[in-house]
Amino acid sequence: MKKIFYRSLIVLFLTILSLIVYLSLVGIETKRFNNQIEKKISNLSNGIQVELKEVKLVLDPINFQFNSKTLGPKIKFSGQTLELESIKTQVSLKSIFKDSFPLKNLDISTKSIELKKLISFIRSINRDPKLLILENFIKKGHIIADIKLKFDENGNIKNNYKINGFVKNGKIDLLKKHKFEKINFNFEIRKAVSNFSEIKFRYKDLDLVFEKLSTQNIDNEINVIGKFNNKNLIIKESFFQEFVNTDNLKIKNIDINSKSTFSFKVDKKFKIKDLNINSKIKLNEADLLNTFNLKSFFPKIKDQISFSNHNLQIDYNKDKFKIKGK
Repeated sequence: MKKIFYRSLIVLFLTILSLIVYLSLVGIETKRFNNQIEKKISNLSNGIQVELKEVKLVLDPINFQFNSKTLGPKIKFSGQTLELESIKTQVSLKSIFKDSFPLKNLDISTKSIELKKLISFIRSINRDPKLLILENFIKKGHIIADIKLKFDENGNIKNNYKINGFVKNGKIDLLKKHKFEKINFNFEIRKAVSNFSEIKFRYKDLDLVFEKLSTQNIDNEINVIGKFNNKNLIIKESFFQEFVNTDNLKIKNIDINSKSTFSFKVDKKFKIKDLNINSKIKLNEADLLNTFNLKSFFPKIKDQISFSNHNLQIDYNKDKFKIKGK
């Protein structure tokens, strides 16, 4: 009798162990929780529809929960469709046995989607007029993002959300005069602080690089801090003709290395204040056309003046503008 009991106990143990291993490695597919996930996303705004395939549940025995994941979901809004890579969440074992599934979090991963389409989707949730202006400025670009949302007991999104990813080959036109092309950068966005890194873009034949850019919302203002680092930046004559009045001294070309840090604040009316710039510039080469009538003072002066290997330190804020060089 004891042998039968022990054998039954061993068989039961091995069956449970096999089930745990199977659920941990393979998991099961079900549509049981689709309705709750779809409802949670649809509640973000009226007119949003969600299409989900089967949800796969994989056991996490250490944390006593199931990790759920659905591949290839779609979000439809205003006649447009966002194709996502996956939606993930966690389901406690307790809620499974109680036949309930209160969502505590959602992890959404997108495919490569059009940046303009994503801004349009965010506008459907947040009617901020600034987003409409941004949508009109953006001409092209793609984005891949991971979005992490957490919910409180009432089902509202907490302020500790996190969005990170990267933008590739973007293009922005500002008033048809200022065009920013080949925009690429990484980003991490939170409630109060956003960080951007490896920012590269082209503006008027200039290939510019920002190492990092951070923004922080404080008292209805946005504090911006950045770091700019470019080597062998070639600035051509056409650039100066558009921005600088150089009737007597015409700048042909400038080749510089520039390493700068800057900071400023933007108020709710989009006005910039408290601008600070600290720059270290190496003037590799600069060619200027001299149109001053200086022959009587300098008989051997040439029409073109060239500078090379100059070092400059520039400090600027609202109280001072200081240049040191050698």
